[in-house]
Amino acid sequence: MWMTDTSAVDEFCTSEEVAPLVFPLVTLEDVRLANRVYRSREDWQGKITGHPVSVRLAWNSQPIQSALSFPLMFDEQPACLQLPSSLAQALGGALLEGIGAPARFRALLIEQALLTSIQPIEQSTGFPIRFAAGLVDIPHPIRLSFQVTLRDKTYPVMLDLSATTLSPLLPCLDQTFPASDLPLSQLRLPVTLCIGSQQVRLSELQGLQLGDVVMLRSNQGAWISVENRLRASLAVVASGYQLQTGLVLTSVSKEWDMSDTSMHKTTAEDDPLGEVPITLVCEAGRLELPLGEVKALSEGSILAFPDSTDEAVEITVNGRRLGRGTLVRIGEGLGVRITSLSTHG
Repeated sequence: MWMTDTSAVDEFCTSEEVAPLVFPLVTLEDVRLANRVYRSREDWQGKITGHPVSVRLAWNSQPIQSALSFPLMFDEQPACLQLPSSLAQALGGALLEGIGAPARFRALLIEQALLTSIQPIEQSTGFPIRFAAGLVDIPHPIRLSFQVTLRDKTYPVMLDLSATTLSPLLPCLDQTFPASDLPLSQLRLPVTLCIGSQQVRLSELQGLQLGDVVMLRSNQGAWISVENRLRASLAVVASGYQLQTGLVLTSVSKEWDMSDTSMHKTTAEDDPLGEVPITLVCEAGRLELPLGEVKALSEGSILAFPDSTDEAVEITVNGRRLGRGTLVRIGEGLGVRITSLSTHG
């Protein structure tokens, strides 16, 4: 909106009314804790005050109508439990008696009513849990949201606590709400057996012809590649190929010799893209494994790739098939003779 009359500005706001934006403080540790907590997890089935309940760690908090607040102390660290009064009514019994008790007895009676639910947490963490008589101050609170299902009705519950309090609770949280497999665990990923590579210039790659031989780097050994992003070195054993390391992120190769710039000066001036380094990889086999199995791969794991009856390999660039070739021995080195190229049909 354009305003030509500057006097109208005072009708909207004054300098005293304008306040700077203040963003909530979120530390890196808070982010890490949140990522650790909010995973796909199984529900907890048990009893609270003798009533069978199902508790789910919720992704999003829901507003609580007629909320009741219960200040807590986890080993001298403050926290606060909030639940709707309707859930307290449904749980009834000793909990209701504690809520309705005089202030000086209320915290003790509520703690006694929930003792059977508190004790497993105390035993798991080694920290005493006490209900506080008054309000507590929680620095930079982190909110855990739960959904409690009792008699086919679901109630939102919240627990506010600090990062200092949450960290030692994580093992107990993992035990109570075990991580569950997402459907993605059955997603199949290609795992490729690679037996050699070489870095060439784009101009050299474009000039490859049938019958050309590309020498592979020496002393590379075999490795597996997952989606051209993860890799692990291999050793040949009787039952297949054994991982010598866990999967690690593939780093960009720095083995590029730029010392002799004069030889390629004309080419670079004519076609700068011709100097772009491209990694050519020879693949000798491929498997498709579920994501869950790929995640479980570690040092010592053994993979059995289909037997190859000849020396034929797939030649790929950036994970895409360029053509096929045959391994050849040249002196002490290993090379690949190109037998077909995708550009040749």
